[in-house]
Amino acid sequence: GDLSLDDIAARFDAPSSPPLGPILDQLVATGRAGRVRIAGKDRYIAAEDAARYRDGLGIVLPKGIPSAFLDKAEAPIESLIIRWARTHAPFIAEGPASRWGVPAAQVEPILALLEARGQLVRGELRPGNFGIDSCDPEVLRQIRRRTLFKLRAQVAPVGVDQYASFLPRWHGLDQPRRGPLALRDAIARLEGVALPFSELESRILPARILDYHPRMLDELGAAGELTWVGAGSLGTKDGRILLLRRDRARALAPDPQEMPNRSAVHDAILEHLRSAGASFLVAIEQAAAPAARALGESAPSSAIKAALWDLVWAGLITNDTFAPLRSLGAPATRRMSGHASFGGRWSLVESLGPAPTGTTRAHAQATALIERWGIASRQGARSDELPGGFATVSDVLRAMEDAGTVRRGYFVENLEGAQFAWPGAIDRLREAPRSESRRVDVLAVVDPANAWGSALPWPQLADPDARPARRVGATVILVDGALAVWLEPKARRVVTAVGVSPESVELALSVGLPRVAARQRRRELLIEAIDGEAPASSRWARGLLAAGARLDYRGLVVSGSSITQVAPEAASEPATEDASDEDDDESVDA
Repeated sequence: GDLSLDDIAARFDAPSSPPLGPILDQLVATGRAGRVRIAGKDRYIAAEDAARYRDGLGIVLPKGIPSAFLDKAEAPIESLIIRWARTHAPFIAEGPASRWGVPAAQVEPILALLEARGQLVRGELRPGNFGIDSCDPEVLRQIRRRTLFKLRAQVAPVGVDQYASFLPRWHGLDQPRRGPLALRDAIARLEGVALPFSELESRILPARILDYHPRMLDELGAAGELTWVGAGSLGTKDGRILLLRRDRARALAPDPQEMPNRSAVHDAILEHLRSAGASFLVAIEQAAAPAARALGESAPSSAIKAALWDLVWAGLITNDTFAPLRSLGAPATRRMSGHASFGGRWSLVESLGPAPTGTTRAHAQATALIERWGIASRQGARSDELPGGFATVSDVLRAMEDAGTVRRGYFVENLEGAQFAWPGAIDRLREAPRSESRRVDVLAVVDPANAWGSALPWPQLADPDARPARRVGATVILVDGALAVWLEPKARRVVTAVGVSPESVELALSVGLPRVAARQRRRELLIEAIDGEAPASSRWARGLLAAGARLDYRGLVVSGSSITQVAPEAASEPATEDASDEDDDESVDA
């Protein structure tokens, strides 16, 4: 557009070129440019712009402009504003108005008209309360792209130990809370991932909720806020389930699994629930009993209950209580009999809500992935067994980045591919520890707050025969995020990690083992092997014996109460019997 001599000089960056004045004079003399006066200042304009400046701003044109450029211009002021927007960052009406010497009130209606046509984007685009900004859409896209690139460049990736230390804090294990609201927040982090029900109720939820009681889950289910969907059995006494908030249940519920042993009893149950809706076991037995007798079942009731569990683990039916799941793992002496263990109403998973669209499902999965891992990555999607993998949600995550909801970058070392995170999660990931004391986290291996063996590969262990895996009952002990100790189910065998300092291993053993012992039935932990050796000959036995452990003919015995003698500085107040019973997976400062 119109430029003063100083404006042109600022853009004429060629020190070895001829002087600027003669060049401009030549352009004016040949009719390719014109020297005009706008807002009381001398400017130069291109000859082809003469008509739009004359008709739009009412300026007087000089002689020498070719007549071909003097025809009446169409929408002259609009075209000037469009060009201004195309060559400027976001601006308010006073910007071009002061440049051209016209009232801002004359420019404002034209900006509104161009916004209505989709030629401008308007709003508070800049921080600092400048007012209503206007911007060309392509300019705004360039600003976003360059801003995102700058933000990504500012964030240097953190190490894997720091990420592993961040996850327990992200899940609230450093500051467990109380009450139903805390349970709702915990479920938001755990939603949509298949977890063993036994670990969920005995370790994962109590680690987050200080006053957790099973009835709290039942209350949310009875209120219609929460439901669950089966995701495969783990033997006859346990199985994996997904906790789902009801308004997102269909979007996050997995597709049903194939049932190779499907029979007429299964079909009869499904047909009854499809026609009658949610039903108690009595009504289901009445509807499916003829099919069971037709198959020659001598005990129709038992066959129907077995079929119910088949349908549960295939992800086809659910219950509005958690009593059936609890009955699986209950001791025989405490197990409810008959219909009591199948209490509540059974219903089809498909009846939880309308079928979601592909975009709705992908958005729910992407949100759940970021909520759970803090940093959404390919490894996190693989660990969550996301159908279709990370590619299913990558487009949604990019759209969320374009909208400014999430950021993309390389935040954690060794996490492959693109990584996405909430801005707040990035800040928490990179923040320094609040105290100089070292953190010891005792976690169930299958807890999503444990990154090792899922988002991060298992480190090398001192026992070459050890095969760490995310098994039910196994435990990890982390020191400042680094995996220091792995305990197999029942904690009979203890394995330390290679590459961790001896001080970290001793801290993990002295603080972590008593906390694990506190959850045992007798509040004692019997260790039969440490790094594949007998405890008596292990290099780590001396520190444990000095801390209060004892050797007997069975192995090394660690008492749950020895935490008060081992590391009194590990907690803000001395651990008591009740405190240990309440939350053995709680993170502590040591």
